[in-house]
Amino acid sequence: MITQQIGQILLGELEKAVTAETIQDLVPEDLEIEAHNTMWRASDPNQLTLLKLIPTTTATSIIHQFDQVVSYGERRGDGFFGETTLPLGTKPQFARKQTNIRLIGEWSETYLLAHLQKTIRVEGSTSADAIAKQLLVLNLLEKKNRAIYFADTSTQRLGADGMKWKGLLQLIREGTDGTSGTSPYGSHVIDMEGQPLTLETLRAKAAKIITLFGRINCLIMDPFARAYFESTMDAAQRLNLPIIARAFMLGQNIGGFHTQNGDILFHTDYSLTPLAYQGQYKAEAMDQAPTSPPAVTLTLNSSPTGSNVSKWIAGDAGEFFWIVTEIKNGRESLGRRVPSSGTQAVGVGQEIQLAITPTDPLSDSFKIYRSVSSDDSDTEAFGIFEVANSGSGSAVTTYDLNQARPNTSVAFGLNIRSEASEFLHQVPNGVRSQYSLAVENSERFLGMDDNPMNTVSLAQLGPSMGTMELATILPTTSRPLIYSAAAPQCRNPLQNIVFINIGSPASTG
Repeated sequence: MITQQIGQILLGELEKAVTAETIQDLVPEDLEIEAHNTMWRASDPNQLTLLKLIPTTTATSIIHQFDQVVSYGERRGDGFFGETTLPLGTKPQFARKQTNIRLIGEWSETYLLAHLQKTIRVEGSTSADAIAKQLLVLNLLEKKNRAIYFADTSTQRLGADGMKWKGLLQLIREGTDGTSGTSPYGSHVIDMEGQPLTLETLRAKAAKIITLFGRINCLIMDPFARAYFESTMDAAQRLNLPIIARAFMLGQNIGGFHTQNGDILFHTDYSLTPLAYQGQYKAEAMDQAPTSPPAVTLTLNSSPTGSNVSKWIAGDAGEFFWIVTEIKNGRESLGRRVPSSGTQAVGVGQEIQLAITPTDPLSDSFKIYRSVSSDDSDTEAFGIFEVANSGSGSAVTTYDLNQARPNTSVAFGLNIRSEASEFLHQVPNGVRSQYSLAVENSERFLGMDDNPMNTVSLAQLGPSMGTMELATILPTTSRPLIYSAAAPQCRNPLQNIVFINIGSPASTG
C-alpha cells in the first residue's frame, strides 16, 4: 500500500514537468537558411524557351525597320531569246517592313522594416531588397517570353498605337492571311480543331515550307502535346536480346524527327500550356483595374451572322457558360458570368453573340473565358480570346464561333538560326551527354547575336533587361523598375507556322 502511494505521488510530480508543448513559445525558430523554390528557375529547360532560342537584333529607334527580298525578278517565262532580239526585261523586288518597339516592365518596393530584418537566402540573394529585385526579374522574364508569342495589337482599343507589340502569332497570321502578306497555301495559322498534332501533319506542313524556300527547324510546344508525341512512339520501342534481368525502362524521349533532309528539333515551353497563355478565370480584380465588370448580353444565333463561319460541330456542342472581364492598362477587372446561373446549350453550326458594354469607355479590351463543361465552377473557365473596346462607351459585339477553344495548346514551328538552335541541332545522334549539358546550361543562351539567315528575332532597344530606381516614397529603401524596350520581328512569315487549338489525351489543363 505504501509503495502504491509513493508511486502515485511520483506520477503526479511527473505530470507537472515542462513538456515540449508548454516550452514551445520559448524555443528559437529553427529555419533552414535556404528557401525552397516551388517555382521555375531561369535555367529550367522548359521555361523561357523562346527567349533562349531567339536571337537579338540591336534597334536604334522606336520604329525598327528591315528589308525583305521578295523576288529576284520575273519568274514567268523560260528565258530563251533569239540572236537578234533581247531577253525579257526584269528587276528584283524588295519590301520594307517595320516593327514598333514597346516597353514591358514591372516594379516593386521594399519598406524600411523589411529592409532592416535579417533574411534567409532566396535564389542566391540574402536581403529583402535583393530578393525583391531578383524575383521581379524572373517574373518579368516569364511575361516577356509569353508576350513574344501572344501579344496582339488587334485586340486593343488603340491597335498598333497602343502599348503592346505584335507577337509572333499575330505577325505570322497577318503575314500569310492577306492582311500584310499572302501565302500560296493560305494562312500559316493552322486550326487543329481539338485534334492532337501528329507526325503526318508536321511532315505535310514542313514540305510546304520547303517549297517556300525555308525550313522549320524548331517546333516549340507545351508538355501535353509533346507527351502525346512520345506516347505514339511507345509501340516502336525495341527490346534488346537477350533480355537481361535488371529492370527495363519503357517510353521514348523524342527530341525531334528527320524529314526533307533536315531535322525538326522539339522544344518544350510552359508558356504554351492552356494555364499559361489562356489562363483560368480568377475571381479577384487586379490593382487599379476597372471597378466593376462590364455588362454583357448573350444571344444564341441558330446560324452565323454575316460572313462568320461557325466551327461548332457535333463533337463540340454542349452546355457552357462564359465570363467576360474588362481590361485597362493591363489591369483586369472581375468578370461578368453569362448566363448568370446555369448554362447555355450550343448546337451544331450555331454561334454565341456577346454584346459587351464597358464600365469605362477608355478601357482597352475585354477578355472572354469559357467553361469546358456544364458543371465547372467560375474559376475553371479558360480564356479563349480578347476583343478590342471601341472607345465610344457603347456596346461592343463579338462572337464565340468555337474558333478558339478552351484548354487547348499551341505549337510554333519556327525557322530560327541561333547559337542555341545550331548547337542543339549539331548534337550527334545518341550523344545524350552533350545535349543534356546544353539544356541544363540553357540560361546562357539568353540574348544571342543575330544571323542573316534567321527569320525570327527580337529587336532590342537598349539593354535586354534594364533597371531604374524610382524615387522613394514613404519609408521605402528601394523601388526598382525592371524594364525592356523591345519587339519581336518575323522577317519571313512564309517560313514559319503556328498550330492552334491542339488537343491531347495527355492534357488535363
